[in-house]
Amino acid sequence: MSDRRSQIVIISPVFNEQDNIDYFFGRLCAAIDRCDRNKYTFTLVFTNNRSTDGTLDKLKSLHAAHDWVQYLTLSRNHGYQLSVLSGLTTFEADFYMVCDVDCEDPPEVLLTFLERIEQGGDYVYGIRSNRPDHCLLGKMRAAFYFTLRCLGDYPVVPYMSEFALFRRKVRDNLIRGNSSFPFLRTEVGFGGFDIVGVPYRREERKHGSSHYNYWRNFSFAVAGILSSTTFPLRAIFYTLPIVIFLCLLAALSLAFGASFQFAVISILLIDSIYLLSGVAFSAIYLARIYHNGLGRARFIIDHDFSTLRGNCPLESPVAIQSSAISET
Repeated sequence: MSDRRSQIVIISPVFNEQDNIDYFFGRLCAAIDRCDRNKYTFTLVFTNNRSTDGTLDKLKSLHAAHDWVQYLTLSRNHGYQLSVLSGLTTFEADFYMVCDVDCEDPPEVLLTFLERIEQGGDYVYGIRSNRPDHCLLGKMRAAFYFTLRCLGDYPVVPYMSEFALFRRKVRDNLIRGNSSFPFLRTEVGFGGFDIVGVPYRREERKHGSSHYNYWRNFSFAVAGILSSTTFPLRAIFYTLPIVIFLCLLAALSLAFGASFQFAVISILLIDSIYLLSGVAFSAIYLARIYHNGLGRARFIIDHDFSTLRGNCPLESPVAIQSSAISET
């Protein structure tokens, strides 16, 4: 008789997290033990973003002891978003959960996520109710989401995180794109579905330090804006009347006694700012179009250091039965 239980794949991206893996695994197992095992089966997939410490050895040990634990190793550090996407693309299941191993997002929230899924939610995500942000970082984050809400080409759910549990139809939408710079939060907003937020208290990282700093957060925000809106391109057209009006004012200032040099410098300054900003935004979007047009694989799995057998397709879902997987 076939197993009628729903399959849940838990994806945990890792990069140099050797000290957190065992602690995370213990807490996750405790949470899974509290779930109805007559309804659900679980597969834990670590997506190893080419760690340089002992992370891979830890993953090998866990896989050897628990056949429901799998891992993928990418050919290089492809970044967090593509690391998550590699797990979503490679494993097929009924539900998917993304949870980091640092336990800042507590794995025990899985139980609450499942409750909301059973109530009909399609994408249930965690809302951090006690984010300990520095004042400046908090204001920058608020400005980022305000910008997305005002300028986004489609509705964007504010303060959404990748810490979530969602149905397969949402996953299918997430992996369907071909962007070389995916931003999964905006893809969820674009897809719609029934999105539910669940407040939770974020915890302190048990070991190590966060990989995010101001520069990474800034890069993250830029990626979100570029993936969510074309407003910077449209603004080139929208601001053209304003630029023309300012140039006319500068020219008319000659009639009110302004010097010729002042008028010329003002016009050149206005035009230079307009042209340079227009060229800059156009170049950024064009670069993204160019990279997407190359058609390269968005991520590459190193099968020598993964629990995958053979050459699996990189950009199409692959059904993997955990009991049939052996380490290559």
